Amino acid sequence: MLSLEVVTDVLKFRALKSEWNSLAATFGNPLYLHEWFDHCLTAFGEEADLKLLVARRDGVVRAIAPLIIDRSESVPHLRFLTHPLNELMNGFLYADDASLTTVCAGVLRSGFPLSLRGLGVDSKDLQALCKSSWMKGLVLRRMKIAVASVRLHTDWKSIETQMSSAYRSEIRRKRSAAEREGPIKFDVVSPTEENLDYYLSEAFRLEASGWKGRAGTAILSVPKKKRFWREFSLTAVRLGLLRLFFLQIGGINVAVTVAAEYAHRLWEYKIGYDERFARYAPGILLTQETLRYATEQRLDAFEFLGQLEPWQQRWPIELRFRCTLRFYPVSIDGGLALGGDSAAFLSRLLHFPLHFH
Repeated sequence: MLSLEVVTDVLKFRALKSEWNSLAATFGNPLYLHEWFDHCLTAFGEEADLKLLVARRDGVVRAIAPLIIDRSESVPHLRFLTHPLNELMNGFLYADDASLTTVCAGVLRSGFPLSLRGLGVDSKDLQALCKSSWMKGLVLRRMKIAVASVRLHTDWKSIETQMSSAYRSEIRRKRSAAEREGPIKFDVVSPTEENLDYYLSEAFRLEASGWKGRAGTAILSVPKKKRFWREFSLTAVRLGLLRLFFLQIGGINVAVTVAAEYAHRLWEYKIGYDERFARYAPGILLTQETLRYATEQRLDAFEFLGQLEPWQQRWPIELRFRCTLRFYPVSIDGGLALGGDSAAFLSRLLHFPLHFH
């Protein structure tokens, strides 16, 4: 017999850790780990109310919808708990279809408008939501976004062979040009608790040296982001997951990738480079070496995680697609949310704020 529990208390959320991670392990994705959600809640939690929906069978957790009530707009919305991180990969945790159906029904029965970013377009959770008998209202699927990965079931020479000759030649030219600036060195670091701050400081500096720093969206520019990444990174060190990849030119760190090695895959959380060295394409050179490392470690795949960028197409990528599911129930709040979201969309489209009098 399935039962449904709504968890709004942080202590009860933390008490779910063991069962949560048992479910997460079946997905093989570090973004599903309880620790990822917990540190997000700690860093950003005061901006929202916790609303987890937990399905149990005979007292055992079988599915979780990791949501919050976001009250930052005039009408509250249900969003993923990790919404403040702006990640593209999200979803529900579940052990079987019946449990997933139960939590999806609970989400829709809550009566809140939904804005769930990062659901896989072919995922079971998206299908279960859309097929639910409780899906009564306006449903929109927006922002179909491609996310790339590189399958690594082969040796490095085979990966290079799958790249175009033009891209292979480009990388050789950029590397030769960089070597005229100074010796090139590629470092893979599995930080310890003692040296983590040093390596993170270098990573944050490089990430902020480009457009993110100018736009004010870099980790160093947003205290809550900085807190999240410092605290989660420490946990990732303790779990043995964190990997930092640095590219040096002439003894200077010029590019960094922050990643997790988890479930036989390498997951790229963040990448950044020093724009003073942009003519050498340090991010591309670093990615080339990082892929080589992952191949030599006999990992199954490299996951870019962020939205597909043109530069990623230098390698033999495979694409998966994510979307944002928006749901507006047949209610006053549903109508108000639709009006507010439509106005915000038009405002962004027209590049100027709308004012109502």
